[in-house]
Amino acid sequence: MKLPPLNAPQRYVGLFVYDFGNHVSVGYTAEEINILRGDPQHAGGTTYRIHRVDQDGTIELQGMTPHSLEGEEALVFASAIRERADADFKAVCTFAETKPLPCHAQLEQVVLPASDLPHVVALIYPSHAAVQVSAWLAQAAFEGGDRVTGGIEALVALRSAHPELIQRCELSTCPELAPRTASQVLGTVHLAVQR
Repeated sequence: MKLPPLNAPQRYVGLFVYDFGNHVSVGYTAEEINILRGDPQHAGGTTYRIHRVDQDGTIELQGMTPHSLEGEEALVFASAIRERADADFKAVCTFAETKPLPCHAQLEQVVLPASDLPHVVALIYPSHAAVQVSAWLAQAAFEGGDRVTGGIEALVALRSAHPELIQRCELSTCPELAPRTASQVLGTVHLAVQR
């Protein structure tokens, strides 16, 4: 598979490549890949995520399964006191307004009454974007909660604890990474570079 030349290839890290069989297109979001996979004409393609771009411009790809594009995980920040969770929730929302995320994500503040750290803030995001979300939080210098857990297991544990929702926020996504409509995606499959 030969990728098309990319202007500033670093900006494609975290985006997706779709191999249609007779040509390759670069620069899809996960939501756009799911549109392609759901279209009978294009469902048989192969998906890769641009994992890393080296200094010399070499692009490292990671093969993706349909399941890996649909899974979610979370970073869960648990605190002993409500004020800490309130501050954590506000800090993440404020940072997302000034520096939008590289993918769609939501933030939840919940209470787990049976827990020793009952006040929880959970950042929920697509599993495939875990590295990008961690890097985004690092830019914020965010150090929330008294205890932090993460991954699929953290999200499953949170959901199975039957949390009481206090507030929820859909976090901003970078405008240039916002998914396009199905008609826009399907109308541009002939383009080698999507963004």
